[in-house]
Amino acid sequence: MFTEPRSEINQPVVQSRQVLQRRSKSVSESEGSDFVTNRLTDRLLLEVASKVLQSSTLELLTWHLTRLHGLLNLSVSNGIFRISGTVRQTEQVREWSVVLKILARPADRGRKPGDWTYWKREALAYKTGLLGSWSDGIVTPRCYKVEELPEKQQVWLWLEDIHDIAVSDWTLERYRKVACALGTFNGTYLASHRPLPDYPWLSRRKSLTWVNTLYSSIDAGYGGTSLRSWVINRTVRPVLKRVAPKILARGVEVLIGRSLTLLNDEAIWEQPLVRSAFPEPLTERVYRLWDNHRKLVEALERLPRSLCHLDVWNPNIFEVVGIDGQPKTLLLDWEYTGYGAIGEELVQLIWCNLLYFELELEQMQQVEQVIFEGYLEGLRQAGWQGDPRLVRLGYAASAVLRWGVSVPGLALALNPVQHAREEQRWGRPIESIVRRRAAAAYRLLDLADEAFALLEADLLPG
Repeated sequence: MFTEPRSEINQPVVQSRQVLQRRSKSVSESEGSDFVTNRLTDRLLLEVASKVLQSSTLELLTWHLTRLHGLLNLSVSNGIFRISGTVRQTEQVREWSVVLKILARPADRGRKPGDWTYWKREALAYKTGLLGSWSDGIVTPRCYKVEELPEKQQVWLWLEDIHDIAVSDWTLERYRKVACALGTFNGTYLASHRPLPDYPWLSRRKSLTWVNTLYSSIDAGYGGTSLRSWVINRTVRPVLKRVAPKILARGVEVLIGRSLTLLNDEAIWEQPLVRSAFPEPLTERVYRLWDNHRKLVEALERLPRSLCHLDVWNPNIFEVVGIDGQPKTLLLDWEYTGYGAIGEELVQLIWCNLLYFELELEQMQQVEQVIFEGYLEGLRQAGWQGDPRLVRLGYAASAVLRWGVSVPGLALALNPVQHAREEQRWGRPIESIVRRRAAAAYRLLDLADEAFALLEADLLPG
């Protein structure tokens, strides 16, 4: 579609038909699009089209607005649209397209720069030039324009319409290449080739931020006694209501509080769906994890850190062609970008893909090994020559704190009200969904054991 040469970071590409079919929706079928449509004047569209086609002598002919839908709803997004059309340049009619991502100030979480869901983060990353300031490992979509609309409490990002050139499914080799690119990206900071940026709006360890308040509430709730005693006293709900009402309103009680209170009820393990998914009760292992979680938190704070994307999973990854003709890894959706421990960048690539059906259960162990090896390769290429066990510790501890504390699948198995909705969402029977999450729970507890064993090896810098 685009023929003009430009920098390697911004090499234009074409979106795959599969992604387009999965995510597109006509604007006439969408809700809340009237304001967007009314604001798209010919002058504004011509300005953007001129940047896309790198020409100032264009005449706008046609345009069309389509709403795009991802697999998960972004907490700060008020809509993502593709705008495509035609322009006339002298005697030639040319096609153009762009993605409009609208960020909206939320009513509760994500309003402060330190929040892990801070709503302006991605816009600021583009506006400051942070995104696109590197050329090794990872590339980003070009941003043509950042518009702030104070009266609507919105920011509009006009982004390059990305096309995935990958011709194969997610093979082991593709996972390895992506992990290697992530290692190179993180490694340039870990090897001190590039100083870490110091913007106040960068997130601080996503795997910790979203649960730190909850951990604090539990510490306050059982005052240093064992988690088992705290659960027996059934103080989960009152403590969460008092200390973390906003988190409670977002469903963490379902994810964690409900699961923890259920653990002490031996009868739940005899219910058919639970018994088939959880052949061995996890109670003692979960209690042990919660009673020792501070060790993992402290370890992540002491590990080497890098600038990270922090939401790298398959729908956010595209393969594009650089100006040198070689394939590059491009990442979308930088709203969580910030500081992460070495190895933390790999967490979503395994666990988000597994829990959201982008990765099959039988592939997990092999893919995890390939990703870890590829990431180490990228770190070495970037010049980081540290102990690989530090990478493993960062990955394992981050994964456990991000996903393991909720005992995936248990609360869902015991809540029939949610079964039909989950089956519709994922297109699978509830037994398959619960079984997958239960398998993840067992594996995450194995990772917790591995992380605690690595801590015993006294690897961390002083």
